[in-house]
Amino acid sequence: MPDSVMNLVVQLAIVAIAGLIAWYAYNEIKAKHHAQLADLKEAHAKLVAEKDDKEQRLLAAKDEKYQEVQRVTESLREEIAKLTTAVAALSRKLGKTEAGS
Repeated sequence: MPDSVMNLVVQLAIVAIAGLIAWYAYNEIKAKHHAQLADLKEAHAKLVAEKDDKEQRLLAAKDEKYQEVQRVTESLREEIAKLTTAVAALSRKLGKTEAGS
């Protein structure tokens, strides 16, 4: 075989090997990239779930406090109504007593 054909065959083999190495490296980098992307997506989903859970707990605590305030307010209103009735009764008794004196 002439030297130019031998050089061409050798160069073709080198190019083919270099191409296979580049293809393999590309696939490895792509696989690592996809794995990192999947990890990032998983971490993001976990953070979003934790945020949503925390938000739900805070809303539940807020609602619980609101209900407690409503119960206390109603209890105080009832107590004020009782005290108002008692004051009115005492005022009537004092009025009768003073009128009778």
